[in-house]
Amino acid sequence: MIVTSYGKPAVVILSVEESERLKELDRRVLRLDEMDDAQLHEMIAAEIPPELRYRIEDIPETP
Repeated sequence: MIVTSYGKPAVVILSVEESERLKELDRRVLRLDEMDDAQLHEMIAAEIPPELRYRIEDIPETP
């Protein structure tokens, strides 16, 4: 949920579960200069599985 102030987004309210999920993702982030060669090559070669690919046009508008 987005809370606005004077018509502009000001605060986002998340469920505890979503907050924890985002924190976990944040913990997994590595800076490029912290990666070894194997990790860099793995990242470069990574692909999104076809069943998970989408285009921006595929995302429905939200009210």
